[in-house]
Amino acid sequence: MDRVKIDWNDKQVVKEVGQVLDRACKAVARRVYADMKRTSAFKDKTGTLRSRIRMHQSRYRDGGYVVMSAAPHTHLVEYGHDLVRGGKSRITKDLKRRGKGRVIGKVPEHSFVRSAVKKHRLPGERYIARKIKQAVGQ
Repeated sequence: MDRVKIDWNDKQVVKEVGQVLDRACKAVARRVYADMKRTSAFKDKTGTLRSRIRMHQSRYRDGGYVVMSAAPHTHLVEYGHDLVRGGKSRITKDLKRRGKGRVIGKVPEHSFVRSAVKKHRLPGERYIARKIKQAVGQ
């Protein structure tokens, strides 16, 4: 990517670039959010996973936006898991199974979070760089 030279001593320029950067980050986050909603549109019983996908502004100093799924079972859908029947079964520190449950199969992963981020990362970076260049007039 091309480099943009900005006079960081000019407070007005810094403020304008910050506003442009914030709007550009929000636009990219919206794309990731929409893609996560779309790719999580598979058959589920409650619709909780899709309804708990959120986008909000980061509370940290550097700003930006966060797109996440707050559903308690997101990680199970994203990475897949063992299908256990007949009681609980857990894996101990030495990687042995304990409990009455039996593993009868695997539930495959459905990576809707990782795929959305991967799809929009590079185009998002290019979009943000283009918007900043337009703002500073280069």
